[in-house]
Amino acid sequence: LLTTITIIVLLAGAPGFGISPSLAFSTSFSNTIFGGIPDSSCITRTFVVTAPVGSPNFIISDVTIGVNVTHPRRSDISATLTSPASTVVDLISGGGLGFPVIASPDNYENYDVLLDDSSINSLYDNDDDNTAAPLYDRNAKPFELLTAFKGEDAVGTWTLTVCDNRAGQTGSFNSAELTIFGADPTNVTGMVFTDYNDNGVRNQGDVAVPGVTVTAYDATGNQVAQTTTLADGSYTF
Repeated sequence: LLTTITIIVLLAGAPGFGISPSLAFSTSFSNTIFGGIPDSSCITRTFVVTAPVGSPNFIISDVTIGVNVTHPRRSDISATLTSPASTVVDLISGGGLGFPVIASPDNYENYDVLLDDSSINSLYDNDDDNTAAPLYDRNAKPFELLTAFKGEDAVGTWTLTVCDNRAGQTGSFNSAELTIFGADPTNVTGMVFTDYNDNGVRNQGDVAVPGVTVTAYDATGNQVAQTTTLADGSYTF
């Protein structure tokens, strides 16, 4: 297993580019069961997470979740994620509040967003979200941090609960994608992208950079692997 590793990316004119390495096994689970969200009521969607082949469990180091919901007044919507260990994280508050606070109430339309603790962006960006593909193409910090799940075993049923909290407007659940990152490093994956504000996070408008050479070195400085980013900017060792 890899324990200490350095990632070197060969870029012409490196400033303005970012690299996002992940030293862990990760896998995603989708739910695309469409359903209406009734006024002043909730619906639930589940993800059944299984352990990696050959492992009895799947200890969490990080979690992200993409949410795609249609609603003409998205400040009505709240959402929570519950782990198999019954830990509950408030993803969307439903009050037009967030971190950082930009607008309250947030009377724009729809959510199509990747919720990620590492994002510096607000859920409430003073703009409508387009629910058409590509999905989850902007990122934002959730209302409560997903690190609450860190150290738990991911195996089992996860529940996403989406609620409408104000009468007069209704919406629909379109899809969601839960990604679990394991605590035990089994491979190295990552993404190379344009990083126009040099913050190290892939924000809306940052695009993937294909054809980039990515080299991995161990703690003694010896090269252990080399690859090239794919069309979507991703790489895997």
